[in-house]
Amino acid sequence: MDEIQYDFARGKARNAEHVQLTTDLLSITTDEQAEQYNFLPQWKLYNAAANNEIGNFKPAIRYLQTEDIAASDAWRDKVFIFYKRWAGMFADYDIDAERKKAGRALYLLFQDAGKVPSRGYAAATAILTDLVTSLGEEPYASALAAIGMQEAPAKIQKANEEFHKIYTERTMEEHDRSNAMDMKVIRNTTDEAFNTLAKTINMFYQVNKLTTQDAQTETDLKAIINRANALLIRFRKTINASPSNNTKPGEEGGTGSETKPVERKITAFYQKSKGNEDTSLVFERNVTAVLEGTGLKLVDSPEGKKANIFLLPENGFVMPFEEGAVTVNTDTCIEFTMMYDAAEGKYHFYIETYPDGKEEPTRIEFPDEISLI
Repeated sequence: MDEIQYDFARGKARNAEHVQLTTDLLSITTDEQAEQYNFLPQWKLYNAAANNEIGNFKPAIRYLQTEDIAASDAWRDKVFIFYKRWAGMFADYDIDAERKKAGRALYLLFQDAGKVPSRGYAAATAILTDLVTSLGEEPYASALAAIGMQEAPAKIQKANEEFHKIYTERTMEEHDRSNAMDMKVIRNTTDEAFNTLAKTINMFYQVNKLTTQDAQTETDLKAIINRANALLIRFRKTINASPSNNTKPGEEGGTGSETKPVERKITAFYQKSKGNEDTSLVFERNVTAVLEGTGLKLVDSPEGKKANIFLLPENGFVMPFEEGAVTVNTDTCIEFTMMYDAAEGKYHFYIETYPDGKEEPTRIEFPDEISLI
């Protein structure tokens, strides 16, 4: 080959594969050689684009705080419910009139705060902050002492502040990601910069071969071309052989026979106790739910990333299911225990799995909203 074979589509590559090629191509020449043979501007342009892509690359992983946020929010809900029921117990059952009166006053205060577990994250934080303030004032401070619930304001405040700290960190991470450059745009920029570099090297090689005919120039430029082509050929084989790409017979990296890809989808979703004829999409909590479909099996990644199932509320963050929730896990059926501590309301549902040894998750979404009661 007397030229760099750069003219082929690279869009099928995963981000990790593209970044690896980008990194490898930085080794085909040096600044000194680029300056000697008059393609330093194009080489610097490619270096800048490549380093930008490498610097912006982040594997597609879930937010690290997702599980922490869900657990912290569930804990503060439990703290709120615990003290609300404590007050309610005195309000309903205490035989002492004064304690009964104190319990009633506190219970009504908690009742006025509303259904904290069903509120959005930010709204619940504000409600609990106001509740703690009220509990420190009269007549509620005296009522707390009357029924032995003096610790309630500090416990509620601590749970609320611990949640808010994690939530704030998560919000900052979301902001950073939303402001980061899109990898598709970055990759296109890198590809264009390399194509320009390759065209320039090819041109100088041909000019020297046809006119100047300097032996050292031909040797040096041919070595650059060969190094680049070796990397590009390996890259093409990698993306053609990737499980995420369908190779046709005769294509480089193909097997000579066409394999039909697995169609991964959820075809039915119901509460087991109601049977598969139920299409209401209404679920009780802490009962067995059933998914039916194709290609559903939860498979962990080779690197140990966990496949899982998730709820996504209308207003809020992703809620992963706890380990052990899934009791049946096959390609055509998954059975699991619906979350016991999720609030009533509407949710989206999806699966993340890593079939065929993939590094990044395959998401299988249920198309309709479900309701928890």
